Amino acid sequence: MKKTISILLLVILLMTPAAALAATPKFTILAVNPEKTVTISAEGLPEKQLFDVYMGRAGTNGINGVYVGSVSTNGYGRFVSAFTIPLQYSKDYQVDVLLTYSKNGKKFKYYTHFINRSQAASLTFLDIKPTRNIVLEIKGLQDESKYTIWMRANLVSTPYRAGMVETAKGKTTAKIQVPIPVALRGEPYLYVYVVDKLGYVYTSGWFYNR
Repeated sequence: MKKTISILLLVILLMTPAAALAATPKFTILAVNPEKTVTISAEGLPEKQLFDVYMGRAGTNGINGVYVGSVSTNGYGRFVSAFTIPLQYSKDYQVDVLLTYSKNGKKFKYYTHFINRSQAASLTFLDIKPTRNIVLEIKGLQDESKYTIWMRANLVSTPYRAGMVETAKGKTTAKIQVPIPVALRGEPYLYVYVVDKLGYVYTSGWFYNR
């Protein structure tokens, strides 16, 4: 009997489309025209889905923010789109972004943010091994500089130092593998902060730890 059940489960698994398996959303800030527009790319989102996009002040995750448009993912769960920065947030250093859609009576939300500066740094998750480590690509850094990488479970929880990155002369991009702190390995999603030597957050992002 157990053998029969195991075979049935295997058949069901093999018949399940690969696209139906959960993906990890990744957001990349491709360009920022300060106070005017931001270009965002995303992957790992639900396929062929229409999202409403909102912007809000830092720390709000875009909730109760200003509607800035809609965007649809392609058959691979990806999109690239430019959005106008609302006038009321045009002078803000950081602007939060919310993407949301409703399905079967449920509302789904995804969050990211960007630094509203011309030489804004960007943070891309090249690889994510849940509960173990992540590989980051950080662009727009200052050359010959050191940065500390911190992680935390939410915007008000205790931050944990996860690693350091240093740029060489003439280099403004860095790739680094960062271990997920033991205390955070059980958290469903994590925020990542790149902090400069003066203690300012240079860029940040978040990922699903599942």
